[in-house]
Parts: sequence; structure tokens; C-alpha cells
Amino acid sequence: MTESMLQSLMKLFALLASINVEATRIFSRNFVESYLKGQFSPKLVEKSLVIFDQFLEELSSVRRHDSKKRITLLSVKILMICDEINRELHLKSKFLILLSIIQFSKHFEAHSELGAEFRAAMTDAVNTIADALMINAAEYMNCKSFLTERFFKVPDRSSLLVVSGMHSFRFSGIKHYRKEGLKGQFFFLKIDQADLYIFYYNGNELLEIGGKSVFPNHIYIFPKGSAIKSDTISPIYKLH
Repeated sequence: MTESMLQSLMKLFALLASINVEATRIFSRNFVESYLKGQFSPKLVEKSLVIFDQFLEELSSVRRHDSKKRITLLSVKILMICDEINRELHLKSKFLILLSIIQFSKHFEAHSELGAEFRAAMTDAVNTIADALMINAAEYMNCKSFLTERFFKVPDRSSLLVVSGMHSFRFSGIKHYRKEGLKGQFFFLKIDQADLYIFYYNGNELLEIGGKSVFPNHIYIFPKGSAIKSDTISPIYKLH
């Protein structure tokens, strides 16, 4: 992810965090910091957090309005940033931003103290971002279900691939590849519009991709030519 993409993402994070004035700065910042540390160098993490903090501070006047006015003002700002993204970034980059936004909203919506009105506003905001970035509606729903629900809830099951050590697989319409000796399961989603694969792992194997560790239930991009490696199994290459 380029610095330009990160700057846009930090602004969108700040806008989403501002939807609910009761959501603490620490709560939102903790997610952003954790998200950044999992992917980028300490220097880039620090730089991105400064952008997030500054933009969140700039939005303080917006957060003083009542809920309806606040959401309207934030929606306008969201559309402005999405317009900038559309002018500067290609489709794959826009999907990477959207995937991060979905994870951010999931983090907030899971917070038990935030009410139904906030969750609905957050969902509407993410839908607005997806639409403004000109993301195919079906692909968006696949991504959203893959990141926020069980894998078999993805509307287009033909876009899924499960890799496991199991001899049998009980989910119809979902491709399954048996990997001898694998403990746990890999879940892959193909995003046709962006020619992109994402995945997560459920298990306790020590794995890595591109020299970085793969942690359970974290979302990863599977770049072309890459391989998931372990001392206990042969490499897993991109599967079609």
C-alpha cells in the first residue's frame, strides 16, 4: 500500500470513527495502530498515526453537531475523499482500501456499548464508500461476508476455495483442495474485478508468506507468484 493510499485510508478511518461521538479516541486509535503495525514499518506506522490524529482533530467541530447533521457532513467528506481516490488510484488499490474499511467497521460494530443506530450508520457509511469507489456490488457483498461472517455465507460460493487436510468436505458449491499434512484450514476469496486473492487461516501451524508470519484469522493478500510456507507442509501456491 502506497503512502497516498495510506493517507486516504487514515482519513476514512477518522471519518468513520467520528460517526459516533461516544466512541473514544483511544478505542479507534488502538485499532488503527494495531492494523498498521501488522503491515508496515515503524516509521510508516508513526507517520500514518499522525495523519489519523490530525484529521480526527480537524473533525472535532463536526462531532459537536446532532446525529443527523453530523452524519450528513461526514458523508459529504467521505464522498470528497473517495473522489480523490478515484482520480489517483487504480481498482486494486481501491479494493485494498475497502477491505481495510470493512475490517474497521467490523471492529466498531462488535463493540457492545455502541447501539443499533450507530451500527446502522456505520453500515451505511461503508456502503457509501463502496459505491463511491465504483466497486461492483456483488464483489462488495462477497468481500463483506468473507470478512464479517462465516465463509459459507459468501453469496457467490464459486469465488471461494478452502484448503485443508480433510479427506471430505461438506459444503456444496465451494471448491476444496486437500493439502496433505496441513493442520487447520485456509479460506481464500477471489475478487474477479480486481484480479485479487485474499485469505485467512484457522489453525495453529507456524506459517509465513513473503517472509512474514501468518497469524490465525488475520486477513492477508495473496500476491501473484507468492507461496505460503511451513516446515511441516510443502508450499501452497496460488490455486485456480
